[in-house]
Amino acid sequence: MLGNLDRVAQNMKIEALGDRAKAQAAFDEAEKNGTRVKPEFGSVFYHIQGPDKDRGRGHVTVAVPGATAQSLGLPDNARGGTVWIMNAGTTTAHLMIPGE
Repeated sequence: MLGNLDRVAQNMKIEALGDRAKAQAAFDEAEKNGTRVKPEFGSVFYHIQGPDKDRGRGHVTVAVPGATAQSLGLPDNARGGTVWIMNAGTTTAHLMIPGE
């Protein structure tokens, strides 16, 4: 799916600021002023996170921009121990899947 290329390009540009606090501030400002590129609803991002390739672990993100507990019928917190919506109501809303 090519629909997320603009989102990924924006992510990389902001993350290239190098400083995590500055990058988060830039993400927050883009969200606030409406310039944050929305991902394709239902698209899946696969990430490898860790200090190096030998200690990386997989992480799956299912994008649901703008989704809320009311719109999807899923909780917006992890207390239920099931799939839940993180960052509900924002362009970064995504499904958290326990065990992933």
